[in-house]
Amino acid sequence: MLDRGESKKEKRFFVIFAVIVVVVGAVLLFWGQHNGAVHVFDAACLRYDIQKIRDDDADWQMTEAEAARRAELLSEAASWKTSAGGERRAFSAVTASTAVEGAPLLEIAYDVYDRGSDTTVVILHGYDESAEESEIFAPYWWDKGFNVVIPELRGHRGAEMEPTTFGVWESLDLYDLIKAEDLDDPEKKLIVCGRSIGGDAALLLAENKDLGCGGIDMLVAETVYTDLKTYELHCLRHEFNLGNIFVGEMLDTLVKRAFGIVTSEVNIRAKAVPADIPAVFIAADEQVVGGEMTKLVYEAWGGEKALVWLENGRYPSVYATALDSGEYDAAVSAMLDKLE
Repeated sequence: MLDRGESKKEKRFFVIFAVIVVVVGAVLLFWGQHNGAVHVFDAACLRYDIQKIRDDDADWQMTEAEAARRAELLSEAASWKTSAGGERRAFSAVTASTAVEGAPLLEIAYDVYDRGSDTTVVILHGYDESAEESEIFAPYWWDKGFNVVIPELRGHRGAEMEPTTFGVWESLDLYDLIKAEDLDDPEKKLIVCGRSIGGDAALLLAENKDLGCGGIDMLVAETVYTDLKTYELHCLRHEFNLGNIFVGEMLDTLVKRAFGIVTSEVNIRAKAVPADIPAVFIAADEQVVGGEMTKLVYEAWGGEKALVWLENGRYPSVYATALDSGEYDAAVSAMLDKLE
């Protein structure tokens, strides 16, 4: 039998061993969660392997019918682009670089299609998309007799190592574009039509009283988030199967360090209440962003508003579904009538 001294030594050994196991386990857990946060940051903000994530997620995929309709719209847009002509220009994205430490000063390209109208529509593409996707919206507005402006956004597809900030810096870039083209002239009308982060950028500028709301007269916003923290949690669960504890908090730290953005302070829904700009919101009952978020922003919006809600719609084809149903045109046309 063990004497008391040996028994105490054995207990001490097991206590020390247990402490070591707990400490090592905590370190490994922390390290694993940190790596998880870095992976999400690299994928979401810098778009590393984002296409693979999309390919593995059925909610991002188009059906054959959706892909065929998209191909038709792209073909129509290409034909329109050839016939409409256009001028490639560039503006300096200075506001973000002066307002946020670390934001790079960029020269951002955009195309101008001038129809001689006193109304201009700026079309903003969605997450990890490009101006080519924006062009599918252009024939609709052109046929109404309006000028069309289509820029690339930060972090557009093909822009390696250029981050997207989910509408935050992009809203300041939109302001610089509006100033460069004198689109906030009170004698003119300015409509901003944005999808996903393009819609978020438009809404964030429209709520920015310090920048005079960018001089925007009307918005069309498709599939937007209510606030950046809720969207982050949605993406962590939906795309990465991760939660907020550790990973979410570490991700917020990475975002703040890289972009100067406090995630919890980017709240479109909260700022929508005093908004007084006419807006059309378009969303579907989908899970990529979560159409319910768009509906909540619509409900909070303080200005004239309309909602096109597609019960059977899906994120990849929201615009096509709404356009083909006639609901898109009905909502936009009614809002344009009120704008006159």
